[in-house]
Order: sequence, then C-alpha cells, then structure tokens
Amino acid sequence: MSDDKTQSEQGVSRRNILKMVGAGSSVAVLSAALGLPTTTFAQTAAGGDDPQTILNLASTAEALAVTAFHSVITQSNFYGRLRPVYQNYLKSALTQEMAHYNFLVAAGARPLANQFFFPNGILENLALYVYVTDVLEGTFIGAYLASVRRFAELNRPDLAWTASSVMGIEAEHKALNRAMGIDAAGTAAGNNDGMTNSPTREPFEPATLFQVSQAVPVLGPVLMGGVAPASAGRLVAGVNFGLGPVTMPTQAMVNAVGNPLTPVPAPLQAFNR
Repeated sequence: MSDDKTQSEQGVSRRNILKMVGAGSSVAVLSAALGLPTTTFAQTAAGGDDPQTILNLASTAEALAVTAFHSVITQSNFYGRLRPVYQNYLKSALTQEMAHYNFLVAAGARPLANQFFFPNGILENLALYVYVTDVLEGTFIGAYLASVRRFAELNRPDLAWTASSVMGIEAEHKALNRAMGIDAAGTAAGNNDGMTNSPTREPFEPATLFQVSQAVPVLGPVLMGGVAPASAGRLVAGVNFGLGPVTMPTQAMVNAVGNPLTPVPAPLQAFNR
C-alpha cells in the first residue's frame, strides 16, 4: 500500500484523518465526531460531498468490514460453534468486502486507515458482535443510499449504479447477520431497539443519511478507539472501543480463509459487450 493508505501504521492522527477525508462537508462532520470545532449541518449540506470524499469514506468502511469479518473467522471463540451455513456466510462476506475495497481503491479511493478498533469483548460475545454489526451495516447501507442520491445530483449515473450494486450486498449482510443472531443466540442477540433479534421488516432500506459524510460519527470510534461519544449515536454511545488497533488483513490472508466468489462483471462493464 502507498503512504496514503497506511496512515494508521504511524498512528491515526486527527490531522491526517481530516486531510485524507477531503475538504468541505466531510470535514465539518468528522470534526464533530472527533470533538473538534464544527459548523452547522445546514452549512455542510449546502455544498454536498464530492466524489473523492465518498470514495474515501466508502473504502474506509469496506476496510473496516474486511478487518472485522477476518477477525471473527480467525480469532473469535464463537465462529467454530456456528452452523456451517453461517460460517460460509462470513467467509463469503469477507471476500465480498475485499472485492468492494479493491474496486474502490482501483477507482481512486484513499482509505483513511488500515487499522481499526472494536468493542471490548466482541470476539467472545456473539450477541455483541451481532448487535454492533447490525449498527455498522445499517450505517453503511444508509451511506451507500446517500451516495446514490448524491451521484445522481452530480449527474454520475455510472457511480450511482455501482453504489447501488454494492449496497445490495450490504443489505444481504445485514439480513444474514440478524438471522445468524436469532439462530445462534436467540433474543440474547437483540437489544432495546427491538430490531437485531428480529428479521428485517422494513419495506424500504431506511434513508438515515443525506450525505455520506454523516456516517463519520459512527466511524469515529473505530478509527480512534476509546469510549464512543454521544455524537456517535445512541446505539454505540458509551461503548468502549478498546480492542485494537487491529490491522486490515492482506489479500493473501483473505484468500486463505474466505470463500471464492462467483464472477460477476462490475456494473460499469455488464453491458459493454
């Protein structure tokens, strides 16, 4: 990886994150997530995210997902107790997220970090893993939805198409994660919002974000570690992200434990025949 992609190897500093996330709207939202002075959202929404900011944040989310899935498969004490169908789900999810990451980086994305923090005990507690994964997948889905809206606004149907394709896979991950929690841990995998211990019931994926950069407060704790502040949202606020930093696995490490994927042309290439 280039120096742009390995900032966390030298320590994730606030200055580096702000520099790499891009100028404009995302800076203000990230500043709020990290406890820095910020402008109002009305001001940040006026300009909107640029494509580079969206790509940077999306690749960071995918790097996080790769690291999380690989850690569960190789280090958790509950993976071996899961039914084969869910073990295979996690193996496929790992290589799917790596494919997303590689695609975004090839398109010019500059990930903010390749090391991440996770809640204490997450590799020993399936219920906690299911809950945190549900929050993160929901955030990623909301971010990809926001990117589709923004790319349409920027007259980039090619990027909107690609983001929609990725979002569909993230939605599958959310549904399978909930099913895994119900099957393996019952209602213990749930929480007081009544969602992660029940199947997906929404008729539409919730439009939780207007700009992709609004997802940054949820990403803040996984980038910086420590106790998640209130700005991270009620579902993770107060959770201690003390496990880490965990380095993103290499392609070879992913290949060693992940499932091979069914070849599918990228959306941009599907009809170029």
